Amino acid sequence: MVFVGEVIHGDYAGFVSGSTLTTVTQYELWKAIWSSLKEENLWELAHAIDRHADFCRSFLPQTFVGNHDVSRIATLVGPDLAGIAAFLLMTLPGVPSVYYGDEQGFTGTKRDQFAGDDEVRPPLPDSPGALSPFGSRLHAAYRRAIGFRRRHAWLATAEVEVLHRDNRALFYRCTSGSRWCEVRVDLDRASIAVVADDEAVSLR
Repeated sequence: MVFVGEVIHGDYAGFVSGSTLTTVTQYELWKAIWSSLKEENLWELAHAIDRHADFCRSFLPQTFVGNHDVSRIATLVGPDLAGIAAFLLMTLPGVPSVYYGDEQGFTGTKRDQFAGDDEVRPPLPDSPGALSPFGSRLHAAYRRAIGFRRRHAWLATAEVEVLHRDNRALFYRCTSGSRWCEVRVDLDRASIAVVADDEAVSLR
């Protein structure tokens, strides 16, 4: 059984160790992913990954790029960069989760008012065939990212280190024993390339 606490900020590791929770929501990483992509400031994401590496040494954070309390990732960064966000989510340590519809590019803005989260909680159609075809490209990106993560489940407990950072480029490496994975983000090309010891995938 897993107990997840929704903690927005503060001492994540201390909260986990002082409670009966298994893990908490990693809002720092969520904010850094969408904000860095939107503002073209990958320094912020690099800083968050450094902190994330520290958290992962004491517990496995629950990671995400969308949930029922925040604006949709496709609204925040657009569908192309939302694909990069998915690959970031699936290549970083922790326990990733996907909020329904993000994989189809659902849009919606979280508002601070009564029923302000209605936009980010729309009903699903009766069947997958009723989904809009406009979400198919992002859905394919999610399938590739999730497939990579499933084939490299060791990433959950990997060590991560940022090897290069600037405003529009980021390079980090995840390792676990002899296994490794390198990730390069290039905002000039709106691309992300992932190379592991046994395969390579990319999104452009």
